[in-house]
Amino acid sequence: MLFRPGLANVCFIGGRFDRNQLAKADTGRLGLNKASAKRRAEFMAGRRCAAEALYRLAGVHHMPAIGPKCAPVWPAGFTGSISHSDTHAAAVVARTQDYGALGVDIEPCLAHDRTSALIPALLTADEQTRLTGACLGEQVTLAFSLKESLYKALYPLTGTQFYFQDAEVLASANGRARMRLLTSLNKHWPAGTEVTARYCRHGHHLITLVAIAAERTGSGV
Repeated sequence: MLFRPGLANVCFIGGRFDRNQLAKADTGRLGLNKASAKRRAEFMAGRRCAAEALYRLAGVHHMPAIGPKCAPVWPAGFTGSISHSDTHAAAVVARTQDYGALGVDIEPCLAHDRTSALIPALLTADEQTRLTGACLGEQVTLAFSLKESLYKALYPLTGTQFYFQDAEVLASANGRARMRLLTSLNKHWPAGTEVTARYCRHGHHLITLVAIAAERTGSGV
């Protein structure tokens, strides 16, 4: 899967996976043998992407285990993020000396007939006014995915849960997006803070990425 986020010292790996093959993978040491075949396949696809990203970035052989709230456990000195759909998986990895947190998300574009019902839950009132008539499903999917990536990046730093109405996409064009928090997560991440993101389309899927620089972590309360 081709996605060049244009960020130094960040390794992205993604692609399509064979669910039937990966469902047979040994996940006992990761505590997933009781999970459904679908869950095991998606989990392994994401973890294999993460392992490959770590190896390509730094020659590290490591498959992230499951941590609190099912988050991946990265080796010391590294941070990353994993995502999957029913058919595709992706992972992004960097050193903590370069990035404090990463968030990646991959989503199949919403069908047009499903989009209207989801708009009130996913988009703020201001975001709804910025919708255009063309490619409505892609616009809503992009906003959804960008917010998912933002959450994946900021929740580990702040420990504060937030939801789709707590952030808005201000602008997106040519693979770049600008977002703004509408609620305060902690003193380092108050309402009004803006964050940049990257995105691309791969076939029927959208991939989004939020990268928080090491000096901008603002972890803790």
